[in-house]
Amino acid sequence: MLAGFCIALSIVTTLSGNNLHILILACLLSAWCLEILLGNLNLQGIEVRRNIQEDCYAQIPTRGIYWVQNHRGGPMPRQVFIEEGNGEASAYLPEIAPHSEVPLTTQWSFSTRGRVRLDQIRVRSTFPFGFVERTRLLHCPGEWMVFPRPLAGLAPVSEGLFNGDDARAGGTGGDAEPYALRPYRDGDAFHHIHWATTARRDAPWVIERQSHIKEKLIVEVTAGQGLVWETEISRACGQILWGFRSGYLVGLHVSGKTFEARAGRHWRTTLLETLALQPYGERP
Repeated sequence: MLAGFCIALSIVTTLSGNNLHILILACLLSAWCLEILLGNLNLQGIEVRRNIQEDCYAQIPTRGIYWVQNHRGGPMPRQVFIEEGNGEASAYLPEIAPHSEVPLTTQWSFSTRGRVRLDQIRVRSTFPFGFVERTRLLHCPGEWMVFPRPLAGLAPVSEGLFNGDDARAGGTGGDAEPYALRPYRDGDAFHHIHWATTARRDAPWVIERQSHIKEKLIVEVTAGQGLVWETEISRACGQILWGFRSGYLVGLHVSGKTFEARAGRHWRTTLLETLALQPYGERP
């Protein structure tokens, strides 16, 4: 728009010879030159990397951080917008000091389950005057597993996180029996408390060995097609999450395959990945 206005004003000024027109044109051309010079410099030396910090579920925002680094000295980059994909994530950086790195908290939102690959991060700015928008594409490849959107058995707690399911640990005191850690519940034996985790989290956590867990939960996924099938996948995902939080040994039966009931975060991830990778569309 500004370029068209300058061209039109140049023609008018040439034909009229009006001094006021010449002054206005000179100011506009000066601003245009500064826009080109400062705008091109503004995005140079910027690097961005992403850090997605939570499990990813379809259609549920997932928190993470953009780490933005400025490698150059001189004027600070200003008014920088950081975007990714078709609106999966975005952030705004007012300015960043020379030779520094800053974190920007953001959220990613994935519309579908399964493996998702992100390749490019787009940085753009209209600095300094907003006449022209400049864009750089930064290569930042990565792949994530997006679990189905849970529909049943899901109990979200504060800040949108899912409760329970800490990392699976090895044995203690020479006992190699696998166990999981979970928050203390009324009735738990005192000698089952895991003191290191309790001290770290400032709340009682207990050891739950496989031999302590008596009940099993086998999640059945009923065959279907289209939206019915996707709803069934989401329901199964919610039941799996609920089962692990409730202290069950959890298994899965889907598409003619049976996964035995086990405990631990690694097994939970295995079951959720199995659901995430189920084919879309019709099922017999």
